[in-house]
Parts: sequence; structure tokens; C-alpha cells
Amino acid sequence: MVMIRLTAEQYRTLPIMVDENTCFGKSYVITGGNGGLALETARHLVAASAKCVVLAVRNLNSGEAAESNIEKTTGRKGVVQVRYVDMSTHASVQSFVKQLTVDFDRIDGFICNAGIMIDEWSLSEGIETSIFVNVIIASPPLKASYICIKNS
Repeated sequence: MVMIRLTAEQYRTLPIMVDENTCFGKSYVITGGNGGLALETARHLVAASAKCVVLAVRNLNSGEAAESNIEKTTGRKGVVQVRYVDMSTHASVQSFVKQLTVDFDRIDGFICNAGIMIDEWSLSEGIETSIFVNVIIASPPLKASYICIKNS
């Protein structure tokens, strides 16, 4: 019965339309925001009148290229911010989250799109790297986003 209720609730409230009515004046953070679906998501949010879209990237040059591309295609400048975060280290994520909580009173959406796919076994801080980056490390930014929304 719970699953039926959950499924019905999702169809009633999802998907959320992403347009000027839902994005105007809002701030978003997108991890892995310099390519693929994250880049297109960022572009869509900027075009839909978001106040700020933070591209959280490991490669600042790629992030700045994505920012330039978004500005060129949407005609909106100064909306995108490129910020460094290495999702494979807890210290980098903590630093990133700390800076977000200082710089923003509110984060309206957090899109976790950073991920890695590796074909060799490796560890990040004692945990298998793909599990660490793709699952475990997403928790601190999500928690920070929740705190920013809750406190506003």
C-alpha cells in the first residue's frame, strides 16, 4: 500500500516544470556541471531566469568554457559561477560546502551530476573510488543545501 501511495504522489507532484515561474530568482548548484546532461541542465536553468547557477567542477578550464558557452547561447551574463570541487576527496567537498554556506543565504536546488566510471580498482579515502564519488560524497553538499533552504 505504501508503494502505491508513493507512486501516486510522484505522479501528482512530479515532474516540476522548469520555467521562468519556477526558476526566477533562485540559486542552483550542479556538480559535474561542465559537460553532458549537467551542462544542458545549467543552460536550461539560466535560460529559465535562475538568479545563480554554480557549476561545481574539477577542471576549472572546462568549467569556464562551459560558462562562456552558456552565456553565449542564453544571452545572460553573470548568472553562472564556476567553482572548484574534487568529489574524490572529502576535504575538497567540505571546503566547497563551507564556502557555499558562507556565500549563499539559500540554495534552491542541488543537482548531483558529478560521477566517475573507472575500470580499475582504486580507493579514495579507504573506500572504492566509484562508490565514494558517485554515492557517499554526495551527502555533505545535499545536507548543506537542506540547511540553506531550511534557514531561509
